Amino acid sequence: MRRMFQATATFVATVGISMMMGGCPTDCASGDPAALVGLAQKIADCRMLEITACEIQLASKVANEASDEIDTELTAEEAEAAVDFLKLNDIKCIEELEALYECAQQDPDCAQIPDSLQSLIDEREQSKQ
Repeated sequence: MRRMFQATATFVATVGISMMMGGCPTDCASGDPAALVGLAQKIADCRMLEITACEIQLASKVANEASDEIDTELTAEEAEAAVDFLKLNDIKCIEELEALYECAQQDPDCAQIPDSLQSLIDEREQSKQ
C-alpha cells in the first residue's frame, strides 16, 4: 500500500513539474507536443477523469528529463494503471487526489486500488525476492 502512495506522490510531482515546463518531447502516442498543455488544462479544470495514459506517460518523461531528483518515467502499462486509479477513486481535481493521499496516510482503505495497479505492485514485489 505504501508503494501505491509513493506512486501517487510521484504522479502529483510529475504533473506539477510538467505543468511548469515550456517545451516537451513528441513521443506520446499522438505525437502531439500539445498533450502536456491539454493535461495541464484538464488538471486546472478539475477534469482529471479525462486524462489519458499517453498524457501521463509523456508527463513522466518530461519530469524525468527535467530533474535528476525524479526517476518517474512510466511505461504504458504503468500510465494506464494511473488512469485506472484516478477513475476508480473518482479523482477529478488535484485537491481530491491530495485529500485521498492524506486520508490514506491514516486509513489505507480510503483508496481503492485497481487490479491493473495491484498487479504491477505484485510484480515489483516478486522481482525483488
